[in-house]
Amino acid sequence: MNRHSSLPSTAGRWTRQREAIYSTLRAMRSHPTAKQLYDQVRPQMPRLSLATVYNTLDSLYEAGLVQRLPMSDGGCRYDADISEHVHLKVEGRDSSLEDVPDDLGRALLSRVRSEVLEQIEQTMGVSIDTISVQLHGRSME
Repeated sequence: MNRHSSLPSTAGRWTRQREAIYSTLRAMRSHPTAKQLYDQVRPQMPRLSLATVYNTLDSLYEAGLVQRLPMSDGGCRYDADISEHVHLKVEGRDSSLEDVPDDLGRALLSRVRSEVLEQIEQTMGVSIDTISVQLHGRSME
């Protein structure tokens, strides 16, 4: 960590804007888009540009400090929780992306058989580092 901030030094040069973006993202549980994050931070930093938000998110992603969650519409949402966990995209709730409760997510992930992962690795010539699961559903309300 940079001694002047909570922004890890691996994310590039520390600035007040980067600090505000990262801190705000860590406090949010809504998995915001870059634009939503920009709208959240901008009232405190009127000179903040959307490009700065995108560049900061790219740096944080490259440093392994945030997850980039691609969406079916071509956009991305971001999550400062980099632990392995399951997301649920709910149609009818402003297309929100929610975290599945940890116990249920762990139960789902624990049922992925290592033999299947090994077969995928061999068939596709890759080494699987992590599993990212995103469930899709619609509100029953």
